[in-house]
Amino acid sequence: ASHFPKAELVIIEKNPRSKKSELKLVYRFNITAIQPFSSQKIYIDANSGIIIYKASLIKHTEGLAQTRYSGTRTIETQQTGSQFRLQDNTRGNGIHTLNMNSSNSYSSATEFLDNDNNWTSAEYDNTNRDNAALDLHWGVMKTYDYFLNEHGQNSMDNNGFEVRAYAHFGSNFDNAQWDPVEEVIRFGDGGTIFDALTSIDVVAHEFGHGFDHFESQLEYSGESG
Repeated sequence: ASHFPKAELVIIEKNPRSKKSELKLVYRFNITAIQPFSSQKIYIDANSGIIIYKASLIKHTEGLAQTRYSGTRTIETQQTGSQFRLQDNTRGNGIHTLNMNSSNSYSSATEFLDNDNNWTSAEYDNTNRDNAALDLHWGVMKTYDYFLNEHGQNSMDNNGFEVRAYAHFGSNFDNAQWDPVEEVIRFGDGGTIFDALTSIDVVAHEFGHGFDHFESQLEYSGESG
C-alpha cells in the first residue's frame, strides 16, 4: 500500500485501428500487482476516469520442453533476469508451476528455472524427476485450452482464475490433489504404487476438481466426488 503509481498526462488515439482520428487526454500509469501477478501500462481518460487502453508489460516467450510422458512440447514461459520460469501469462490471469521440493508447506516452493528456455531431458530427466513438472505445466495449458475452446469456460472459475500447480509435493506421495483451501493443484512423485503423477489425464482430473469447486460446489462424495 506504500507504493503508489505515478501518473503521466499524455495524449493518445482512442482507437489506433480506426480510420477516424479521436484523440484523448489520458493519465498513463505503470501498475504491478503481486497476487495475481501482473504488470500493465494503463491509460485512463483524464475527464471520465474510464480505462481507455491496457497493455501488458510482461513479455512472454515460448520454450521447448522434453516432458516425462508426452514427448517434446512447446510451453509458455516467462523470462526472469537471464533465466526462464514456468509461468504462462497468455491464459487468463496465468498458469504458474512451482517446485515443492518434497515438502508439504507451500512456503517451501521455489521456481523451476532454465538458462536457455530449452528444457531438455539431459537437464530434467534426473533422480528428482524434474521433467514431471514439464508435463504438469504443459498439461494445465492444454486442459485450460480444452475448457475454453470446447465449453467457453475461461479457467476454473470462468473468470481467468490463476492456476497454481505444484510439482514434487510431499515425500513419496502416491497421489495428486486439488486443495480447496488454498485453491491450488498439487502432485506427488509417487512412492510404492505410482511414478510422478503429472500425466495429462491426471492433470486434467485435478483441474476438473477446481472447476467443480468454483462452478457447481457439489459434495465431494459418491459420483460427484
